Amino acid sequence: MSDQHGGKFMSHTGDDLVRTPNLDRIAENGVSFTNAYTSSPLCVPARMSFLTGQLPARSKIYNNNQALPSDQATFLHSLVAEGYETVLCGRMHFLGPDQRHGFSKRIFGDMTPTQWISKNRSFRDNRGPKQAMANLDPFASAYSGKGFSPVLEYDRFVTDAAIAYLKEDHDKPQCIVIGTYGPHSPYIAPPDLYDYYREKIDLPRSMKKGLNFDTIQTRSFVAFEKKCYQVYHPEKEISEAEILATRAAYLGMIEYKDQLIGEVKNAWDSFLQKHNRKGRFAYTSDHGQQNGEKGFFGKVNFFEESACIPFIFEGHGIKQHTQINSPVSLMDIAPTLCEITGAQAPPGQDGQSLTGAIQNGEEDSAREVLSDIYPVQKGYAVLKEAFAEVDLEKVAVPGRMLRSGKWKYIHYYGNDEDDLLFDLENDPYEQSNALANNPSVAKELKERLCDGWDPEGIMSHLEEKSKSMALIDGYGASLNLTEEDNGEFWFSKNTDKFGCVQ
Repeated sequence: MSDQHGGKFMSHTGDDLVRTPNLDRIAENGVSFTNAYTSSPLCVPARMSFLTGQLPARSKIYNNNQALPSDQATFLHSLVAEGYETVLCGRMHFLGPDQRHGFSKRIFGDMTPTQWISKNRSFRDNRGPKQAMANLDPFASAYSGKGFSPVLEYDRFVTDAAIAYLKEDHDKPQCIVIGTYGPHSPYIAPPDLYDYYREKIDLPRSMKKGLNFDTIQTRSFVAFEKKCYQVYHPEKEISEAEILATRAAYLGMIEYKDQLIGEVKNAWDSFLQKHNRKGRFAYTSDHGQQNGEKGFFGKVNFFEESACIPFIFEGHGIKQHTQINSPVSLMDIAPTLCEITGAQAPPGQDGQSLTGAIQNGEEDSAREVLSDIYPVQKGYAVLKEAFAEVDLEKVAVPGRMLRSGKWKYIHYYGNDEDDLLFDLENDPYEQSNALANNPSVAKELKERLCDGWDPEGIMSHLEEKSKSMALIDGYGASLNLTEEDNGEFWFSKNTDKFGCVQ
């Protein structure tokens, strides 16, 4: 499971520029889902949904400052009950003292802070101020290019740890989850890969062909990234050269990720052969990112670049040479793995088992997929400055997406005038809002999108949670906690080598 790899950025899903030979080979030998969506286009909500099989609307986890309750079952608990050893190698973005949530062991730590510390002093000191800030998407375009970064170093170490583990003997059946950080920002690619894509990359489609819509949500993301860019470059606008550099680095990081996946897959196949076992291999990501489309680079939105994810299964009992076009969700993995292993799925599943699809190639044309988000958390000074000309009260609201057949409907609570309907069959890059020309379709989809959804309850819940978080932040500051106090956090020893050029 990578972080921030958009599902459209692979060769076999139609990208004619990025090179992903290992993922293409795995997809060819198994089942690839071309319309897979994250259940939330933000790290922690997506990952907790992946583990529980539940939408954020049910789990109530909407932002990266929240933690999964320790009494909430995940599919890892289910597999352990069936005799599996559940191994976490690398990233899962757990926050707080519980760093397992059903994993029976962890063999490599996380890339980002694992506990509530008010200022993240040790994190900032270890990464350096530029790279630490560039880990946050709104700052990504201000610091990108070719060179060496903690992301590249971390993913190399995670991969090596996984390969070393697979060279060992393990008596129990294994469920191994390998979590890398790339291709998440900062967008710094190995020099050879950056140079390759920098010569070939073009400007975003939406810069060359305008959009027929202009929503407050889109304007707010553009304004926010502009303000963050100017933290590094005061009074300067991002240039076309910097846009191209950031886009090239992202693709270079994806190809680097593909290389690491190839190494892990070879090690997995060798492990199975050595021990005469049968197994399955899957690849996904928590969400994607815009890569400059619609005017910004971050995620936390429902456009295809951010909401679509890679979704590939290969191995024993899985149909080969198969592509499934029916919509599926990240939260389908939990019930699928539970059914495959004969385990009892956690209660309250919003996901659906995909065993029929991966074993027999079955399409489900009636399947509809939801995704939830709470895009902006109030209270940050930089937000007030960035949104000076945008009504923050209208932006800081829950949003929801429904994918049904060829249609995608997007709605943010209290912003009915900015609803979006896309015909992805005829407008795959979402350049034109089709709502006005399809009123009956829009009405029906919006009713289904809103059915059972309680945005006011979500806002009330998160407002109460924010008060708790203020106290927890004070707790961390008073104890003077640093990441050195927690062994689950990965520290780099090569900080003097971090840097990039365009």
